[in-house]
Amino acid sequence: MPVSRATGRTIVTCRICGMSAHGEYDDAPPQVVDEEQITPELYAAYVAAKRDGGRPEIWREMLGASLDLIGAGRGSRVFDVGAGDGGFLQLARDEFGCEVFGNETSAAAVRLAEERHGVRLELGDIGTLGHRDEFDVVTMWCVLAHVPNGDHLLADALTMLRPGGCLVLQTPHRTLADKAALGMAKATDGRVTKVSDRRLPTHHRILHTPASMELQLTRLGYTDVVATPKARYSLSSELYLYFAGLRGRALKAGSRVMDQFVDRGLAPRIVLDVTARKPA
Repeated sequence: MPVSRATGRTIVTCRICGMSAHGEYDDAPPQVVDEEQITPELYAAYVAAKRDGGRPEIWREMLGASLDLIGAGRGSRVFDVGAGDGGFLQLARDEFGCEVFGNETSAAAVRLAEERHGVRLELGDIGTLGHRDEFDVVTMWCVLAHVPNGDHLLADALTMLRPGGCLVLQTPHRTLADKAALGMAKATDGRVTKVSDRRLPTHHRILHTPASMELQLTRLGYTDVVATPKARYSLSSELYLYFAGLRGRALKAGSRVMDQFVDRGLAPRIVLDVTARKPA
C-alpha cells in the first residue's frame, strides 16, 4: 500500500491469506518495562479503559470450551500470556478450579495482579521463562497483534503446552471495512488513511483473517485450528468513536447507535476467536 501521508507508515497485505500488517519487520523480543517507565497507577488506568462488562462472559465461554475440548477439568494448569492485572486468571482459578500461571513484560502489571487478584505473574517474555510441556491451556487475550514477531510467540506457546493441550487466543480481525479503507488509501495515494491508520496504529501490528491464522498456526505445528470472526469490543462504543474523532452530541448519538448494532450482532466482527491444539 502507499505510505500514509499522516503517519509516514506503510501497510502490506498478503494476496494469499488476506492479512494486513505494518510494512516494518522487527525480530527483537518484547522488552521488560520497569515501573519508572509505566507506573502501577498508569497501568491501572489502562486496564480500566480496556475492560468491558462482557469480557468475563467471553472468558468463561472460551475457557470452558477449551477445557471440554481436551477433556480437562478442575486442577488443569492454565497459563495466560500477557496477563495484565490477572483478572482472567482469577476467574480461571476461582470459578473453574484451575492452577493458574502467567507472565507480563510490565513490572507494574505484575505488582497489580498480585495486589488486585492475588495472582503471581512471572516478569519477562515467555521465550525466556523455560516452560516446556507443562500446561493444559495457554491463553492470549489480544496479545498477538502487539508483539514484534508473532511466529516466535506462537512457537513458544506450543513448546509450553503439554501434548494434546489447547491454545486459546483473540486477535484483531481484518474485516470488509478494513479492506475498503485500505482500498481508499490506495486510490488516494495515501491521502485518505484515517481508518486504516486507526486499525493499524503503532501498537497493533497485524490484522489477521481466518485463513492467515490457520496457515500460521498449522505451519508452526498446531492442529485442529478454528478461527471464528466475532463482534468483540474491548472499549465502550463512546471511547471507540471518541478516538475516531466524534465529539459532543454526535458522539452520544453515535455511541447509542453503535451499541445497538453490537447488541444485535450487526457490528463489524473485528476480533478473531481462535483455538488450536498441540499434537498428542
